[in-house]
Amino acid sequence: MIVRQPPLVLAISADPGGTDAVLPVARRLAETYNVTYVATGKAPEMLDAVGFPHITPDEATRLFGGEKLPSLIVSSMCSEVNWGHVAIAMFPSVPSAAIQDYPLGSMGHRQPWGRIRPSRLLVNDETTKWMAANAWSDFPGNHIVVTGSPAFDALADFDITLARQEARKAWGISGDDRTPVVLFAGGGRPTGSTLLELVRCLNELGQEVYLVVRPHPRMWTSPEFECERPHWHLATEELSGRCITDTTADSNVAIAGADVVVACISTMLIKAASLHLPCINVFRQREQVCYPEINQGCFAPVLQRCCAEAVYRERLLTLLEEAFDGRLAAQLRPAQETTYRLDGQNTARVVAVCERLLAGES
Repeated sequence: MIVRQPPLVLAISADPGGTDAVLPVARRLAETYNVTYVATGKAPEMLDAVGFPHITPDEATRLFGGEKLPSLIVSSMCSEVNWGHVAIAMFPSVPSAAIQDYPLGSMGHRQPWGRIRPSRLLVNDETTKWMAANAWSDFPGNHIVVTGSPAFDALADFDITLARQEARKAWGISGDDRTPVVLFAGGGRPTGSTLLELVRCLNELGQEVYLVVRPHPRMWTSPEFECERPHWHLATEELSGRCITDTTADSNVAIAGADVVVACISTMLIKAASLHLPCINVFRQREQVCYPEINQGCFAPVLQRCCAEAVYRERLLTLLEEAFDGRLAAQLRPAQETTYRLDGQNTARVVAVCERLLAGES
């Protein structure tokens, strides 16, 4: 009797945002299929923390090739160290699904995914689909599928009140303290100079605040952030109020603890909008956009009116004042509630796309 082995699925990610999107899918697929997870960047640490086995790209290269191929590739579209675009190029006959962890991530033609086309591109919402279609004009529109991000399924039954208490306790802020809490979420360049701009605006406003800073996981280790570190250190020294470095493992908990989240094109802003919290995208230097050929300098939550944007210092000052007195929350919440409806089914929708590809859908 021949025992038929279930199809082999290759799951791939690198950065925290990408791993948050791929891991729930890999877990669900592993209930039915053989899943091999190829992890680089921060992903090995994250997978080890939850006990999910993984291998390196070198091990994957030795494992697959010739007649032995995976049946499906599921990859995030995170940073340059993500092996997903390499795997899709290496195994062109294998169907593939690429999950965006943030809008237009790595899609510019000079970036890793710029000339690689998966079988399906899975995005969070209709606005992101429209942006992706503009970026990849050669890609069939019906192959861009709105599934929602699997990373956001954890927010469907998220107890924001309990999380807020947990975060503030970790930061040493008492429950009856009404001092505004500003969370700065570190991202890619120019994160250090953006933090410095935020600090100088807070100092100018003169209102007592707690500034909680959460560095990007690669902030102190990756060469790409080397020029940002002096700005970061200077900012934390210049702040006239109290500066707290956030070390909570769960980014959702950190977001819940804040009165306003400030960042520069970060998944943290999308999470804040999903939790219907005030958030500000600081985007002072549009020439630094990594996809200028797309003619879209805009961040999807900003287009959706779910996140405010400050391009100039005067605008950032105004938005901070509106965040502190409640006006910003009132302005953003209607669109946030309409755009980000969390039903906990994003992972299931991604898995359904994967199973259609495994079944031969072209």
